[in-house]
Amino acid sequence: VVSKPLSHEVVQPQLASNYTLPEAK
Repeated sequence: VVSKPLSHEVVQPQLASNYTLPEAK
């Protein structure tokens, strides 16, 4: 869902949350 990862440290948990809790974004 993340088109442009601002920070790789942010994109990591973002992807994890995306699969686990899509509403977390």
